[in-house]
Amino acid sequence: GGGICQVSSTLYNAVLRAELQVTERTNHMMTVGYVPLGADATIANPSIDFKFRNDTKTPVLIEAFTSGTMLYVNIYGKETRPKNRTIEFVTVTEETVQPGADVVTYDASKPADYFYVEQNAHTGYTAAFYKNIYIDNQLTEQILINRSQYGAYPRYVICGSG
Repeated sequence: GGGICQVSSTLYNAVLRAELQVTERTNHMMTVGYVPLGADATIANPSIDFKFRNDTKTPVLIEAFTSGTMLYVNIYGKETRPKNRTIEFVTVTEETVQPGADVVTYDASKPADYFYVEQNAHTGYTAAFYKNIYIDNQLTEQILINRSQYGAYPRYVICGSG
């Protein structure tokens, strides 16, 4: 959730804003910190991919570049939407699931005061991701883009018992 998936999530958001047709998208198992819930797209070769199609009548140009630690994706094409039409994307958290109890492993080779967190706990969520369409600043349509589920995972710790 921060390497190639950050690239696919950034491209996903550019595709949504260009209003191209998303044909395949999968959310991460756990939440990511760089986009809102539902705005992520993961890939894992060979089974999970992000795909989209240009259904417009004109070609598009996709530009991607980095500047420092920032990644940018621009999609250029012929604008055919009315000037008084705008869009926004909204996440609605439908369910929050707290992680379970810590999973503790005791290690006799470590002193009794040893405590190490192998993996932090993760809260789970179900989130709906919507596109709101406005004409003359008035909401005219709300479209469900996706519903994403992110798992809740307990904290994994090692405690010394020696």
